[in-house]
Amino acid sequence: MNTETIEIQKKSLALLAKQAADQLGVLIDDLKDVSDDRRKPTERRYITFALMEKAGYTHQEIADFFNMNRENITKALSKLKAWLKLYADLRGDHSRLLLTIL
Repeated sequence: MNTETIEIQKKSLALLAKQAADQLGVLIDDLKDVSDDRRKPTERRYITFALMEKAGYTHQEIADFFNMNRENITKALSKLKAWLKLYADLRGDHSRLLLTIL
């Protein structure tokens, strides 16, 4: 059997962000607004970061897209991991986002 490498084209960060915003019922500009530190917008942003990471993007690439620094993305994903253990509603949004977009 001939083994060939099948290369899957990654969705662009802009497309992933648009699809995440659509699934979460928010505008893309609201999703990218990192100055909004309320709970729900922050959770939506963090699960979008996780989606992008799962799609194969580095923390630096995600940070560049959101005009943040890499350390903030890494910290956000660590917080998200802890929050997913505590909050069922967030776990549901996270799972739905991953299943429908990836």
